[in-house]
Amino acid sequence: MAGKAGFMQLFLAKGEKILLFGALGLMALLLLMGVMGLMGTSDPKKLSDSLTSSAGSMRRNMDNEEIPADAQAMPEPAVEFKPIPFSEFQSSGVIYEMTAWPNLRREPCGASPPGRQAPRRG
Repeated sequence: MAGKAGFMQLFLAKGEKILLFGALGLMALLLLMGVMGLMGTSDPKKLSDSLTSSAGSMRRNMDNEEIPADAQAMPEPAVEFKPIPFSEFQSSGVIYEMTAWPNLRREPCGASPPGRQAPRRG
């Protein structure tokens, strides 16, 4: 408890200065990272050309219909899986089917409660 009380007293006495120096340190770090980023930039035209050429080579490789000679066939599974009949998955309760909420802003459909006549249309 004494350590917690000491921290609170320190924070109350010097908290503004601690936070101010922390914020200044963070600002200096961000400025340093920004300057390093500006110094290390390369020509955007070169970057664009390299990305375009690599995308073109990938597209040519995908469009190529030839199968490489070193391609291997898919291995057969070690265990054969048999289908499980649907009856194993049937539910024992009532199945609830979700429906959409009716749009209350359109005019009523023709259904009316028992004992009332449906409204006439045009």
